[in-house]
Amino acid sequence: MTAAITINSRFQSNIGCLRGLACFLLVLYHVIGSTPEYGLKIENGFLRELNDIFIYVRMPLFGLLAGFVYGLRPVSANYHNFVIKKARRLLLPMLSVGTLFAITQWLIPGNNSEENLFLIHILPVGHYWFIESLFLIFLFVVLIEKLFFSISNNVKPYWLILLVIMTSIYILGVNIKYFSIEGAFYLLPFFLIGCLFSRFRIDFSLLIKITLTCFCSLIASHLFLVSLQKC
Repeated sequence: MTAAITINSRFQSNIGCLRGLACFLLVLYHVIGSTPEYGLKIENGFLRELNDIFIYVRMPLFGLLAGFVYGLRPVSANYHNFVIKKARRLLLPMLSVGTLFAITQWLIPGNNSEENLFLIHILPVGHYWFIESLFLIFLFVVLIEKLFFSISNNVKPYWLILLVIMTSIYILGVNIKYFSIEGAFYLLPFFLIGCLFSRFRIDFSLLIKITLTCFCSLIASHLFLVSLQKC
């Protein structure tokens, strides 16, 4: 029992660190702005380059962490209750706060809003696309879990095959913006990777090392390309 508590405490500490990093990068992204028309309206310079470096890291990291947490307690029964709970935690905030956000932006003159009020949440509203995509991922995972458990108790090979398939689809690209399906395919490979680490007890420190290596490689590659352009 003591060992289990130690492992859980270590997991919680590591997850907390990565969540903090993901939140910091997301806040930085919105403060600086996705383009020079948003946020601080910076067109060039260090902050703009810093913001662009992590464009492919921020949301994938959230997806990876969501998968890791899910993998600690994967659903194996009561699928209906699982979906209901996820709908309460994800869809209710999206439909309430997300709708209020869209209407407020639409009403304020000179705002950046381009929302079509007749298609709210059919086409994702701003940054709330992540919530909608995550709910679709959980729906997909419930179906997969039910199928896998009906085939075999050893789901690891099927999970790996699924990861390869979803990664291939992600690389090929999915351009379906309705209900944030595009975002779901974007995040799903990272969700599956996170789930693999926790569900099959892969050393979490390895995940941190891989994440930090990707960060450093991304920064080095970006700075190298920028230096080549200046030359």
